Amino acid sequence: MEKAKEKVNKLKARIANLPKRISAKGLFKLRRERDLIADSIKMVAYHAESKLREMLDGSFSRNDDEGRTLLHAVFQSSGRLEISNGELKVTLEPQSSPHRSAAVAALCQKINLMKTNFPGTALRLTYAVELPKPDNF
Repeated sequence: MEKAKEKVNKLKARIANLPKRISAKGLFKLRRERDLIADSIKMVAYHAESKLREMLDGSFSRNDDEGRTLLHAVFQSSGRLEISNGELKVTLEPQSSPHRSAAVAALCQKINLMKTNFPGTALRLTYAVELPKPDNF
């Protein structure tokens, strides 16, 4: 145990002596590795988007033609976050038309059935679409 403590103290001393900043002058870029990481992230995002588009089947009649476009609109939508009773509720603004809002609401219901927690917390994520406000003429 004493040897381990001594080793930890030596390592702490070495860390304390390391410079806070170093020059990047002698470093080279790992172009291929960086591209592989970026490509992997893009593939994961595309796969997730594809799964969400599949979940729109049955609730969005133009899913084959406009499913991804609808999802991109959802990703850009404004919304509200509310925390209560161990739940993080994401309420999205209505979409550009009632049938799009209905499709997104159906997607939200399917996602809610997965009972997903917000990463790193015990908060259960739930999604909803705000009802459109009536027109005041």
